[in-house]
Formats: sequence, structure tokens, C-alpha cells
Amino acid sequence: MVSDTFDIKVERRITDDSKTTENVLRAIDVSLDGSRIVMGGNDKVVVIFTNKLEPISKYKHNSPVTCISINPQNKLVASCSAEELIL
Repeated sequence: MVSDTFDIKVERRITDDSKTTENVLRAIDVSLDGSRIVMGGNDKVVVIFTNKLEPISKYKHNSPVTCISINPQNKLVASCSAEELIL
């Protein structure tokens, strides 16, 4: 499998793989109205962003984040890892 690592804040490819293994994005969801983006990955952190990629909130799992879902009414975020589910 071939994959690229892309830094969305500076809009460029990251070429040094040794710096990216911890920050691999595994899950992402966008609210129905487009106002929120939620991301999580190997760093075990879930971050909620505005649609301008400004962080609003973050919380941490005990293992890498594997799934994320935003409630259609934008009131809840569910995220899971191998060990837990957080609402």
C-alpha cells in the first residue's frame, strides 16, 4: 500500500516519515452544516475544529482513535479506540 502524509494547515506533503507515524489521522467527521470538523488518530487525541481549522476542544483516549461521529444536531461527538468509547 502506498500512502502520503499531507499537512492540511500548510497544504504540503510531509516527506520525513519518522515525524509522522504518531500523528497518522485514522478518523474524521464533518458536521452536516459544515461548521465542525472532528479528527483523531494514532496520537490518541480527538480534536474538534471550526470549519477554518481553529481548535475548539480536545480530549484524549488511552489508545489510538479508530472512529469518530458527530451527532446530526451537533450536540455530541462519539469517538472510539480499541479500549473505549467516549461520548
